[in-house]
Amino acid sequence: MNKAHEEKFNFTRHELLALLKEIDRDIIDARYQIFSGEEFVEIQWLNHKKDTSYCKRICVTADSLKALTIDVLKHI
Repeated sequence: MNKAHEEKFNFTRHELLALLKEIDRDIIDARYQIFSGEEFVEIQWLNHKKDTSYCKRICVTADSLKALTIDVLKHI
């Protein structure tokens, strides 16, 4: 993981996750991940009706922190 990826990983785990939890109390996790050179943020929600969780993966390849945040917010 290079420095830019590390910065996105830390931002997602701390600042972005805190923001998302304030917006939607059912969000339980947000993770920055890299698969085959593509960058994603995976959001995990609690499903109260079924006592399970579900995830949504959002492509954030080549995004700045600002663009990453905007892309994620568009999907929640």
